Amino acid sequence: MAKGKRAKITAGMKNMKNVEKSDKKLVAILFFVLTAVGGWLLQRAADRTLGKSVDAAIDSVQSYVSGNPDENAKSKDPEAIFELGLKYFKGDGVSQDYSEALTLWKKSAELGNANAHYNLSVMYDNGYGVKQDKSEAIKLLQKSAELGSSNAEFNLGLRYYEGYGVAKNYSEAFKWWLQAAQKGHALAQSNLGAMYYSGEGVSENYPEAIKWLRSAAQKGERKAQQMLGILGVRW
Repeated sequence: MAKGKRAKITAGMKNMKNVEKSDKKLVAILFFVLTAVGGWLLQRAADRTLGKSVDAAIDSVQSYVSGNPDENAKSKDPEAIFELGLKYFKGDGVSQDYSEALTLWKKSAELGNANAHYNLSVMYDNGYGVKQDKSEAIKLLQKSAELGSSNAEFNLGLRYYEGYGVAKNYSEAFKWWLQAAQKGHALAQSNLGAMYYSGEGVSENYPEAIKWLRSAAQKGERKAQQMLGILGVRW
């Protein structure tokens, strides 16, 4: 570690010792990046761009969705089915139809698509195209997180932090935010830094707090930038 950088962290740790634990927790909570659970943004796109027109996507999945899958591998492409469901949800090139989006995402989820599980959880949580079912929403969110969706990991961590639909558990919140943060999720990195700073769900660790806050700040996450500013640490 460079001498200047080490000096800044050492100075920051001295400042940290002068802050009462209750005050530290308050500062951290103020800077948690929280979204309204039940108002999440849908997963907008798969990790790769399919580059297909609406008609081509319809042609490629029609036989599978109708319940008569053929041998064409494209008819079982979970990402193509997912993308088509997104178009129906948004009304992009087709008539908006939440029920059709739901059907398509269920098919994509059956094929193991993490993003489809995530969007289904949002649908059930809000009652889009289906009867609202908070319990089913949590199950789908959990499955999406287990399949590696960083958005699902972030929102599952948020549920555990807030105690929304699950028992409040800071250790579980930390676990899921850590997984999302390791995938580069800026909001999870910001919250992880706040947890390391406040000692919620994990032992206090100032260098780790700064590491994750700085990573989030460098991605443009304003809350992390503001918290680093308060701590007197450059990002």
